[in-house]
Amino acid sequence: MQDFTTKTGFALASAFGILGLGAPALAQDVSTEIALYGFGVAIGGETQIGDTVMDIDLSSRDVLNSLDAAFLGYIEHARGPWRFQYRAEFMDLGFDSTFRRGPVLVDGEAGFAQWTHSAYVGYRVQERPQGSGALAIDLLGGLRYVNIDMSVDANLAVIGPGVDLGFGQTVDFLDPVAAARATYAFNDAWSVFGWADIGGFTIGSEYSTSVELGVKRQFENGWQIFGGWKFFTFKYTDTNRFGKLTMTPTYTGPVFGGAYRF
Repeated sequence: MQDFTTKTGFALASAFGILGLGAPALAQDVSTEIALYGFGVAIGGETQIGDTVMDIDLSSRDVLNSLDAAFLGYIEHARGPWRFQYRAEFMDLGFDSTFRRGPVLVDGEAGFAQWTHSAYVGYRVQERPQGSGALAIDLLGGLRYVNIDMSVDANLAVIGPGVDLGFGQTVDFLDPVAAARATYAFNDAWSVFGWADIGGFTIGSEYSTSVELGVKRQFENGWQIFGGWKFFTFKYTDTNRFGKLTMTPTYTGPVFGGAYRF
């Protein structure tokens, strides 16, 4: 009887332990990372309205000289193998131009403001220990929202008071996105990382994709710095009063920033 009671008690204790009703379960690894970064972006590609095709060719120097405001950052929370990330990127560009041809004087201003919001949920499918060369692979899915406001204001004058002309266009879309990320740590301080995603699938844009490669330096106090290269593009079609609008811009350039993990 005593042997039966002992065995029964041991079995119940084991069952409660598995269910988490006995001793406290092992705590999951939990961390949060907040980062701010810069993007030395050059903008290329083309925009087509009706039968008119306009090439986009802005170097990183052009973008910097025209930059009125910018914000780029992300926050990522890790809980066990799960990853939750929100990223926001904003830039506001302004351009001024004045030219004269004979008696005609044109004074114009153009504006370009873009917000990109991304939210992902991911799962760590592989994590190899440091002794083997630490390799981590995450698969993620989420949404990317892009909003672009474009405006052109001009004053056309021919020997006298001018005529004000204006044009504005807002483009926005919400894309489902599938992404993969890999990080390889050489040691506790240095690592390299890569990110690739594909989205759109004609639901928001026809397609959107980004690729990022970089290197990271981790410090013992939770701070880190990182740098690399980023590429982003999309194809979007719509119709406005001038005809069919097709946008296929590209954004590429170096990325550099800092983050804190706690």
